[in-house]
Parts: sequence; structure tokens; C-alpha cells
Amino acid sequence: MNNLLKDSRVWILLLTVLIIVLLICRSSSSFGATSVSVSDDMGLAKIPEGKTAIFYASWCGHCRASMDEFKAAVQGSNGTVIMIPEGEENRKLMKQYNVRGFPTIVNSSGEVYKGPRKAQDIIDFANGK
Repeated sequence: MNNLLKDSRVWILLLTVLIIVLLICRSSSSFGATSVSVSDDMGLAKIPEGKTAIFYASWCGHCRASMDEFKAAVQGSNGTVIMIPEGEENRKLMKQYNVRGFPTIVNSSGEVYKGPRKAQDIIDFANGK
């Protein structure tokens, strides 16, 4: 055992494992930090008339990267933009609007937004600009 602890390769291996564990713990905690503070709409039969929905998934890297802009769009749109999380209660709605990936931004008439993921651009799309 003493010889094993004197081997620098063992220490390098242990240090590598420790770093990997710390990175996993850090990514798991930051993953939870992406929860949406604005109201999520869940279990809707359809997107309400005149509204634009942002379909997202908490595990999606693109969604997490754009979450601050999505929140700003919801908060700055006076109720025109809503957030709909991926989940069993929304599967039927996602199928109805042909949501195949995340994030997907779509209005009540089924038009899919393809522009930048910036709050003002999303609000402009929601308002028909």
C-alpha cells in the first residue's frame, strides 16, 4: 500500500477523478439554477389566441443558454409570450404544434419563429412585427 501511495500516477488518477466529480456536481447544481421564475403554462389544449409560446426543456443546452432572454420576453410582453415546459402534460400540445426540438417558439396560428433568441425579437414576433 505504501508503494502504491508513493506512485505519482495514482495521485494523478485520484486528482483526475476528483476534478471530474466536482465538475459533475457543479453542472448538476447549475442545471437546477435554470428553473423559470416566470409563470409556466401547463396542460393547455391549445396556445391561446394572440399568444406566442416558447416550448423549452430544462435539460436543453440551447434553452438554458437563452433562458434569460426567454424570461425577459415573457416579462416584457404584457402576457403575449408564454412559456411551456416539456413534459407529459404538454405532449399533446407539442404534437399539435409539431414541436420536434427545443426551444421552439410558435404563435397561436402555428407560425414558427426562426429569428434570433433575443427578448425584443421574440416580442416583435409575438406582436406580428
